Amino acid sequence: MRSARIDTTRCETSTRCWSPGRSPRITARSSRARATAIWRRFPRAGDAVAAAAEIQRRISRRNEDSEVALGVRIGLSAGDVIERAGDYHGVPVIEAARLCAAATGGQILASETVRSLVGSRGGHDFVALGELDLKGLPPLATAAVRWCDDAPVFAPSGGAKGNLPASLDRFIGRQGDLDAIRALLGERRLVTLTGTGGSGKTRLALEVARSIGAEHADGVWLVDLAPIDDEKLIAEATMAALGLRGSDAAARDVLRSHLGGRDTVLLVDNCEQVLDGAATLIAELLAGCPLLSVVATSREPLRVPGEAEYAVEGLGREEAAELFAERVPGRRRIDDRDAIARICAALEGIPLALELAAAKLRVLCERRSTGATTSSTTTSGPCSDAWESSPEALDRTRLNTSLPTTKSLALA
Repeated sequence: MRSARIDTTRCETSTRCWSPGRSPRITARSSRARATAIWRRFPRAGDAVAAAAEIQRRISRRNEDSEVALGVRIGLSAGDVIERAGDYHGVPVIEAARLCAAATGGQILASETVRSLVGSRGGHDFVALGELDLKGLPPLATAAVRWCDDAPVFAPSGGAKGNLPASLDRFIGRQGDLDAIRALLGERRLVTLTGTGGSGKTRLALEVARSIGAEHADGVWLVDLAPIDDEKLIAEATMAALGLRGSDAAARDVLRSHLGGRDTVLLVDNCEQVLDGAATLIAELLAGCPLLSVVATSREPLRVPGEAEYAVEGLGREEAAELFAERVPGRRRIDDRDAIARICAALEGIPLALELAAAKLRVLCERRSTGATTSSTTTSGPCSDAWESSPEALDRTRLNTSLPTTKSLALA
């Protein structure tokens, strides 16, 4: 069969909206989102676009009077396909499926081939999005169909399921914290990790995010607000973190449209930089996106309805000692456990302070190693000399951590 127009539609809703006797007729996709795909073939590209636009308009009108909002994603492609055993096969089928998967609720994505076949006389408004990287396909020129004034016409994130950075070193301890925060996320959609600077909020939040990523179909996304000092830029920074671009709509509207039907977790870091603005945006997104969960870090709570606050404190004695030893240069073994215990107690188990202390020991080791002919991995080499004299040396140089409770503490 030649010149077939392939349309695939996926409909989603939230299990949070389910109640006995009011369950939508939708096949379960996962424990948190329900979805089914419907395929249609059209002889003309214009007919496929018109049908897709009409579907979105009808769903939009239906949602206005319904407690259960549906988000429909539609992908359109065109080309030669083969019909076999009541099913369709060919590259256009795969393109339509990938475009549908990349779209957000309420969005129609079409291949450039569809747009060119419809042309300027088709009466449809297309917005070019450039080439998208879709799973298993070469970069595909894509356009969004503006089926109404506020239709989502931004470029999707290309199928990525998160943007968490890779861990560069071993995460130590805090198993109890991890379990407690995961349990809170099972009950609340917003959990805020609070604590002083350097207490390890960001690292703990990242570990939580990595541990729950597989449970969320649309991934976990990090939004770092540390560089932001203007509340007006928070929504744009969130869009950038999600890989969204190419829209002339307000950033908040783009975010609500993109996240509205997605099972996603946002990790919003350093909220204290723009506390009020961050709290307002997070509250808006949670209200408009029933599948969304948020893990935030801040020096104080956001005070958003439904928020669960989790206070992040210093490491316990054994965990602090393990972290300090882990960060000592070359992981040299240090036998003076009493000295380590004194340092960890003086720094109140604060991870950043402990890592700075280990770095200070690195400097002392390097100084002692100058001119040495050999080095040792135990306490009998140049690093041992530095360690034995470190209380006095570190007392002279001092450790300035800029933390309220550890400012100018000597490691002695």
